[in-house]
Amino acid sequence: RIELPDGIPAAKALGATAQLANGFGVSVQQISQAKGEREDWLTLRVTLKVPFTGKSATGPLLTADKVNLWSPVPMAVSERGDVMTVDWFEKTALFGGEPGSGKSAAANNPLLAASLDVTADFYLADGKGGFDLSPFEPIAQMIDTDGDPDQLLAILRHVWEVVLPGLKQTVKD
Repeated sequence: RIELPDGIPAAKALGATAQLANGFGVSVQQISQAKGEREDWLTLRVTLKVPFTGKSATGPLLTADKVNLWSPVPMAVSERGDVMTVDWFEKTALFGGEPGSGKSAAANNPLLAASLDVTADFYLADGKGGFDLSPFEPIAQMIDTDGDPDQLLAILRHVWEVVLPGLKQTVKD
């Protein structure tokens, strides 16, 4: 943790990654900066190696027996080796990027987590008509892997007309 000189706010120092990397004699990718607890503090981490160049750690979902989506879910391992969790309850995720950038692989991580929760039901549709959802087909209540708009509409209607009213009734009971 660095206490900044008077008159230099953390926001200004956060833009100096290239200068800090130059001063430490490392690449920019090896510098991690964050604001400290106070406005005049900066947390700085300099790694000894360039991140993401070695063998990646095994994800915690691959060794999990089961998952509870109502609790934080172990999703990844940080570059420091810490298990990173995500609280998926009442959350939405959006995966964006150019073709081939790994959007489908990234989206399969929360699906894998949900597949490890025995209380989760799967209603899946692949709008581009690919094979990304195929591993989840055996556990899906309904699935469209063809990118068929009519099949997607049928899934949405089923969830709206059958599943949601059933959940509402269960909550009343």
